[in-house]
Amino acid sequence: MGLAWQQGPLAPGAVGHFLVPEPLPQRLLYAEPLRRRMRVRFGGEWIADSEDVLLLHEPGHYPVAFFPLADLRSGVLVAEDRTTQHRELGDTAWFTVTAGDRSAARAICLAVTDIEATHRELTGRGVQVRAIRHKSPTEDGTGGWQPGADAKRRDYASFADFADPDGNTWVLQEIGYRAPAPSACPS
Repeated sequence: MGLAWQQGPLAPGAVGHFLVPEPLPQRLLYAEPLRRRMRVRFGGEWIADSEDVLLLHEPGHYPVAFFPLADLRSGVLVAEDRTTQHRELGDTAWFTVTAGDRSAARAICLAVTDIEATHRELTGRGVQVRAIRHKSPTEDGTGGWQPGADAKRRDYASFADFADPDGNTWVLQEIGYRAPAPSACPS
């Protein structure tokens, strides 16, 4: 049973209920680290291998696995001229996956765990990345755009985009941010 499928706790047909004093929102998304290695084989080739996969559970859908870009084999993603608007997650850029003799359109959107670090890395390599922006408020996905990353670094709230040399637009979306651990002070 999936969390958001059939009778799972996030599904429309849930048979149980959460033990909380307040009513839950009509729709509730749940993201969790997979906490084990996941590999993807496509077109007879291994295209992804990661121990840092994030699973997203959304009501009425199978779970979706988000891989860090660094854990995907280079050259398997081809940006599409397609961006959709998800009511909770905001802008979603889509990619075609190509490996071996196979190709699958609308297969991947691009997520990063630290949008500020990714922005610095890309601009340091000479890529012209547009300024980071976030939705505010983020709770219902209807907020307007504000400059900078979301102050609370909430999943699916912060975005940046850039164009590659072929003219494809890449939209970055921050998911799974973890603040750096404080450094120990000598006594």
